[in-house]
Amino acid sequence: MSHVKAGGAVSQTKNMVGKRLGVKKFEGQLVTNGTILVRQRGSVFHAGKNTKLDRKYSIYAVVDGIVKYRRMSGDKRANYYVDVIPAAQSETKPEAKKVKAEVEVKKPTVSKAKKSETKSTTTKKAKVASKK
Repeated sequence: MSHVKAGGAVSQTKNMVGKRLGVKKFEGQLVTNGTILVRQRGSVFHAGKNTKLDRKYSIYAVVDGIVKYRRMSGDKRANYYVDVIPAAQSETKPEAKKVKAEVEVKKPTVSKAKKSETKSTTTKKAKVASKK
């Protein structure tokens, strides 16, 4: 007979809830001051500009703005950094893009009267050529 109780798989496993770790706000999203950007165990992501690192390695925003992720080069090329671009800086950039788009859209168009004139002259020339 056995002297030790059998440690079967059923008695060893428990239903554990997930810890809800990972990226909470993705690049390009608007965040407010104090918003958690990344929940993690250990420093996979590092705090960049306008962000801070918590005791449990959570990264949160210090200012209102737009989230930006970047990867370093050189000696720190394996490190990912999370930045928050302040809202005042990010608001001016989209307006400049809109102005450029409006300028590109405006092109000179040929009026309907001019189109009909060009069609009629080509048909007249074709008729004259066919009569000869």
